[in-house]
Order: sequence, then C-alpha cells, then structure tokens
Amino acid sequence: MSENFWVEVEEAYSQAAELPPNARTTFLNETYRDRADIRGEVESLLEHQEVAQQLRQSTVIMTAAEMFGEDEKGLIGQTIANKYLIREFLGSGGMAEVYLADHIVLRMQFALKRPRPVLRLDPEYHKRFLEEAQRAVVLKHENVTRVFDVIDGDDDIFVVMEYVEGDTLESRIQGLARPFTIEEFLPIAIQCGSALIAAHEKRIVHLDVKPANIMLTPAGQVKICDFGVARRLSSESSTTTTALSNTRWSLAGTPAYMAPEVIL
Repeated sequence: MSENFWVEVEEAYSQAAELPPNARTTFLNETYRDRADIRGEVESLLEHQEVAQQLRQSTVIMTAAEMFGEDEKGLIGQTIANKYLIREFLGSGGMAEVYLADHIVLRMQFALKRPRPVLRLDPEYHKRFLEEAQRAVVLKHENVTRVFDVIDGDDDIFVVMEYVEGDTLESRIQGLARPFTIEEFLPIAIQCGSALIAAHEKRIVHLDVKPANIMLTPAGQVKICDFGVARRLSSESSTTTTALSNTRWSLAGTPAYMAPEVIL
C-alpha cells in the first residue's frame, strides 16, 4: 500500500473514532462508499481501538523515518569508534537498521544495529534502545544472538552484536512453500524453547517471538534476536504472581504472534 493510502486511513480512522459507536458504520458507508479498502482497514482498527491508537503512533514514526531518513548506503566504508569498518547494509525494520562491519584489529565480523534516522534524536527511544542492549547482554546462550558492546555518541548509537550467517525462519518458510515435517520442525522448536528458558531464568520476557526474529544458520542452529520490546520482570525474590502484577505492561509485539495472556 502507498503512503497516501495510509494517510487516508489515518484520516478516516480519526474521524470515525470521534463518533459514537452506533454512528461509525453509517459514516464509513456514506463517506467511503467507493473505497472498500479504506473501510476495511478502519473497521479493523476500530474493532481493536486501543491497539489502533498505538499503531497510529508507530505509523507516524515509520513514515517520518522513510521521508526524512538518510540513505543507508551512505554509511558504507565509514569507520565507527575507530574500530568497526562498515562493509554492508544488511536490512532494516520499522525502528532500526543493521549493518555488517569488520573489527579492524580482531579481524572479525559483527552486526551493528542503530535506530532509524528520525529516531536517533528521540530521548525516549534512545533510552529504550539502550535498555534493549542491557537486557540482551546478560543472555549468554547458544540460541540467543549475543550483544557485546554499545557505541553511544555524536548523536548516534550502535549496538554491537554477533553476526549470524543464515536467514530468518520467515524466509525459510516462504522459500520452502510447504509445511515443515516433524523432523524439520522439532529441532527448531526445541532450540527456541531452550533460548526462552534462558531468558526467563534472567527474568526477561521477549514478547515478540515470531519467524522474522528467529535466525537459522546453515548448520541449523537457531538464534533468537531482537529484544526491542522485551520486558524485565520483578526480582527473583518476588513470587511469580507478585512479579507479574507489579510489572507495568503495555501492548508490545506483533498481534498475530502474541500469546493470548499478553493480549488480555
């Protein structure tokens, strides 16, 4: 969908949300009589209005990042912190972008993750980005992507991570074009479970486990990555019930992959 389409959806949703619930359908049918695509998106957002309000904020952020962001290839060839030489742009998501870099002295490859351009000057996101690194750095497990360092300064911030060769489980599923066999599925599931057990032992809940956040190496090793929306529970001295009840939860993750208890 084009950017203009989402702007129209945003406008239609804003108008409909201000109306009494019993007047919204009439408004959409009359105003967007010939735009079933817009009506469908708005009706879906209205069904989950609390979720929709957060989606609206993230949509604005991502659109701004696309409009005002610098060319990611402009970083290629630059040296970060006098030791990481940027070699390649690996990809990006809604909030961050990842580069392949060579450590000049160690002659090892690392992945450098940094916020999208428009978010780098946002103090709140800067804090969240650091917290993600702090959560991930304590996880030392063979099925979790390791975090080694943070480079913070000059209006930019990078998280230095283990470079994982391979592709995502999402890409593997799409390329396979058929369901996994039990023999293919079980090793992946067992390794994912092992990684999450390790995180839970550190009182960390990932909240966004999905195929796009699961890397598979050529040897079949699983690496769970992206702890950007993870939450840290209360101290281990608290009971499970108390730890959960004292944690300030907000909606985070990808709705299609959320556990029912998270949505509730």
